[in-house]
Amino acid sequence: MLLRDLVAHPGLRLELLHDGGDPATLDRPLRWVYTTDLPDPARYLTGGELVISGLVWRDGPEASERFVAAVARAGAAALAAGAAVFHGVPGDVVDACRRHDLPLLVVPEEVSFSAVTEVVIGSITAARGDRLAHTLGRQRRLLSAVAGGLGLDELAAEVSAATGTVCRVLSATGRAVVPGPRDLTPDELDASSPRSSRRAGCPWPAPGTRRSRSGRPPSSD
Repeated sequence: MLLRDLVAHPGLRLELLHDGGDPATLDRPLRWVYTTDLPDPARYLTGGELVISGLVWRDGPEASERFVAAVARAGAAALAAGAAVFHGVPGDVVDACRRHDLPLLVVPEEVSFSAVTEVVIGSITAARGDRLAHTLGRQRRLLSAVAGGLGLDELAAEVSAATGTVCRVLSATGRAVVPGPRDLTPDELDASSPRSSRRAGCPWPAPGTRRSRSGRPPSSD
């Protein structure tokens, strides 16, 4: 869900007090919602959140500066300030958001924070479900194509078309079974080798290595 979609939601009647200094910030995606009245919530934020606050922590301009600076520094997408405590948003909160280029919304007194949260998380969950359905559908189509006798080169072309990325098929020795639009450099070949994958933590066996049923190399006893 984009920030502008939330602002435009008719059932919430949110008011945009500050757009972050750039109207393009309204195109920020909302990753999650975090409701807090901690004076400094930065340690609980990871970026992209809509931070909702009732402003209970606010006892003057210094508190507003501390809170807004912490939220902006943590990479939050926007601050949604409840109007219930002060019957509006104090000017020093607005000024702090302008200084830190943090988009500021007002949640009307008659709108609960849970209603805002439900709209955002519902949209995020629906989008994740759509992506999962798309991925599963693509996998089913590819499996059907393989079952229908599609060759490796045709399968690689299907994967490339579906994902928008170049798909190559390499042998364990680095030979291009299905080449891409250009030859891989030695460093790229090394990075794609089973040996390199094991260094990165992938449990692929080296070419010619036998595995026991437990997945461990057979003992030499």
